[in-house]
Amino acid sequence: IDEDGQASINSSGMHPSSEHSRATADFTVISSRHGRARRDLRRISKHNLKAALKYGRKVPAHPCVRTGAARWKFLHDGLVYITDATCTREITSYREAITIDPFPINIPLMERHTEVKRILREEPYLCTGHTYIVIDQSGSMRNSDVDGFKSRSHAAYGTLALEFIAEQLNQRPNHDDLFAESVTVIEMREESKPIFERVPFDWVLFNRLLQRPNIMRPSYGGNYNESLALVRGIIFQEYNNLLEDGAERGELPNFSLVFLSDGKPSDHQQSFAQNRTEILKSLAELLKDKFSCYAMGIGAREADFNTLQSMVETVAENGGNSQFVHAGLSAVKLSETFSQISSTLTSHRTTLLGE
Repeated sequence: IDEDGQASINSSGMHPSSEHSRATADFTVISSRHGRARRDLRRISKHNLKAALKYGRKVPAHPCVRTGAARWKFLHDGLVYITDATCTREITSYREAITIDPFPINIPLMERHTEVKRILREEPYLCTGHTYIVIDQSGSMRNSDVDGFKSRSHAAYGTLALEFIAEQLNQRPNHDDLFAESVTVIEMREESKPIFERVPFDWVLFNRLLQRPNIMRPSYGGNYNESLALVRGIIFQEYNNLLEDGAERGELPNFSLVFLSDGKPSDHQQSFAQNRTEILKSLAELLKDKFSCYAMGIGAREADFNTLQSMVETVAENGGNSQFVHAGLSAVKLSETFSQISSTLTSHRTTLLGE
């Protein structure tokens, strides 16, 4: 009897208990070209699939859309494995994703969101902080090698929403207060563009970040410089607007850059490296301790994160705050890294509001 209370047998008519007596390696898996490619992408071994057949819970899957042929789904240890009707030919496989529920948005929350948008637009001097988040969306972010997430992109957005946005929102002493903070999110591809620009730091943003990897897929290369130039342009504009409104240096909000990538940039040539240094140097020299740069590397240990490390060194050498963390391919480490940055920004915010 399976977990749903249904008796289950395999294609040969054997009861699961008799199946489990066979060695995992005895199970036949005829890999299709598509299935093999999917396994390569998701880092799922042939042994994983055989273990799923041997120990997994077997339930009917959706039939083939083209032919109507029956298919089976095996669920085991976070792995979902789809086979044909004979349970010998692989159709596809993937890891089950962690479920992060959206936050329920009621009328008061939406009214607060609308009011903060107005403040950011019409009274920018009331803003207590600006956060700029650059997320690598190059093709390699499609890789499914972070346990608990469909892809690196899902892992980045999921942990960003849960451990960075929600963590700071939950630490606010009074949830009814109007914290006027802005967030800009830039997706880094061959051509970078802001997907959210100067939006309120709130639960509406949390929900939008959760939805984002299901709307757009990573593709092509990832050019660091274009995204950094976008950040600099937005910060310079904000800085000049504050000065025009009569703000003194001590009254400036914090400007924080969170830069996440899974490896070496596409624009890695020396001329681009020099331009990157100039961009970050200009920001650090202008804002000093009001500017923080957090660079996060997501990927295997052997991945090349020299550029991210060089970026934080440039910021530190020119008066800003900076930190590089290699989160690896661990969802736990990725979450802990975002949580650590969140705590640092919360501390900066507390200091600013106390001045």
